[in-house]
Amino acid sequence: MEERKAGPGRPRKGNRAPTVAAKFPLDHWPVYEACAKELGLPLGDFVALCMAELFASRAQSGAERDHFAIPDYIAVQLAARHEQSAQADLLAHVAEEATRAA
Repeated sequence: MEERKAGPGRPRKGNRAPTVAAKFPLDHWPVYEACAKELGLPLGDFVALCMAELFASRAQSGAERDHFAIPDYIAVQLAARHEQSAQADLLAHVAEEATRAA
């Protein structure tokens, strides 16, 4: 596996396996898509997150759990999304307080 170059403005995701095409049941698809969007992740990264969590939860040792930790590039995306959400909540709260004071 060779390291791929990131596109413009995209962080590197490190060495990864080849792309895997997957077909999901039609009634599952909207749920997966909505969850990925809510987390601010591309669908492929959401699937990688789910797989990491599944394998980590079934790990028999700490080393195995560490091996299946959430990939750094996904953790960074989740942290950024959390920060954006916290800032939006703070702005909404400030706006609500300003409206009450007026």
